[in-house]
Amino acid sequence: MVHKLGISGRYLERLFGQAVGVSPKYFCRIIRFQQTFRWLERTDSLTAVAATCGYYDQAHFIRDFRHFTGTTPSAFRRASGPISTAFLAETSSSYLYNFRA
Repeated sequence: MVHKLGISGRYLERLFGQAVGVSPKYFCRIIRFQQTFRWLERTDSLTAVAATCGYYDQAHFIRDFRHFTGTTPSAFRRASGPISTAFLAETSSSYLYNFRA
């Protein structure tokens, strides 16, 4: 893509950061994490959720979950009950969910 645009990879990252507010890598973390809500509703196995959403292992999934929510997936499930459909709907109004680069 950088060759087509005639710019460096670093410059493209900088433009992305200015437009979106986070780095491309962090943006990908957010998108991957958002998918976990859908799978937390469908399965009891945190290992299955981690694998389905592309985490290296359950520990990495839990670390990201704690980073974004401040709690563990198990504690989140106990405290929240059913997850709001706003997080699950593919037509979510979330800017990050619907972002297309």
